[in-house]
Amino acid sequence: MNKFRWAVGAALAGAAIFSVGIAVVAADPAPAPTMKDLQIIAVPWKTALDGHPGLTPENARVRDQDGKILLSQPVDNDGDGAIDELLFVADLAGTESVGYAILADASLPMPAPAVRAFARYVPERKDDFAWENDLVAFRAYGPALREGVENCGIDCFMKRVKYPIIDNWYAGEAKLKSYHVDYGEGYDGYKVGASLGCGGSAVWRDGRMYRSEVFTGWRRFANGPIRAVFELSYGPWEVAGQQVTEKKIIALDIGKRLFRVDDRFFVDGKPARLEVVIGVTTHEGKAKTDVNREKGYLYAWETIDGAGLGTAVTVPPQYIKDYRLVETDRQDEAHALFVVATDADGRFTYYAGYGWEKAGEITTREQWQDYLDRFVETTGTVFPVK
Repeated sequence: MNKFRWAVGAALAGAAIFSVGIAVVAADPAPAPTMKDLQIIAVPWKTALDGHPGLTPENARVRDQDGKILLSQPVDNDGDGAIDELLFVADLAGTESVGYAILADASLPMPAPAVRAFARYVPERKDDFAWENDLVAFRAYGPALREGVENCGIDCFMKRVKYPIIDNWYAGEAKLKSYHVDYGEGYDGYKVGASLGCGGSAVWRDGRMYRSEVFTGWRRFANGPIRAVFELSYGPWEVAGQQVTEKKIIALDIGKRLFRVDDRFFVDGKPARLEVVIGVTTHEGKAKTDVNREKGYLYAWETIDGAGLGTAVTVPPQYIKDYRLVETDRQDEAHALFVVATDADGRFTYYAGYGWEKAGEITTREQWQDYLDRFVETTGTVFPVK
């Protein structure tokens, strides 16, 4: 499995440059297709500034050992207005050690992104918030749908093209070209309703889910090209006489099928330790499910309109308290769930996403499980759980 580490080395010639060495050890000769070449390296911004105090988000550039300027993005991961990391895309194959340099030079042209991560509020479609990258797309439901059946569930836009589709699909819908029909780019064939959909969360109390309504507020922190980051606020809603609110910071990188959620819960306005469930709908039991508690993931595999779809959530294994398969034919109530405990500050972190047969890379249940095995082995070791 590809694992990488980086280290800041001695300054190179010129005060505007310092080196970042990337050591990559490939123990698995056949990584999953979407993880084979694309590696996103994240250098802490504070470390970058230590190497060169003149560095700014506007002039930061990354150069490889052949002199090529790479696609990069300074990113604020938590919406506090400060840059947290400098991301860049490295093309790494096999077992190799590659050197990179960070430069402070705004005159160097940034390469155009071949693919991008993207997120936006969609007021023209009843307050949706939608996000995507080159592989997957999702949406959450907003205030205009509060009186409908929709609530905190997350919808999958099943896309099968590398380029962005969100703006095109919503524009087409407004002109009566429905995104519920596949015209070659994919479609919205995943039914959420009142369920958790793919990666929704709810408070768990006495064996019962207490789901919030639709999101009540949003903020966007970064909009690609490498990573999109935004926050959705939920609540308040009542749980056993208490008022619960929730804030989700959601991040999606290019080349990944799962988005990250840094979740936080509050009770009566204060951060609180709670039991929470995250999971995926099984569509009244039509989906086949499985769980790997040791590695920290559960998944569902089902057939929709003749094509397979895998959905999943992952969470650090040490935070899993229970696994529940809710089997019922009641609409929107059947789920595969992890029960987890937030920390004393109301926080926990998880990932969720999907793989669709018609996109061509994940075509069987076995391939989906294999992808999840690889994902948690490369990503699960760096969960930022507080």
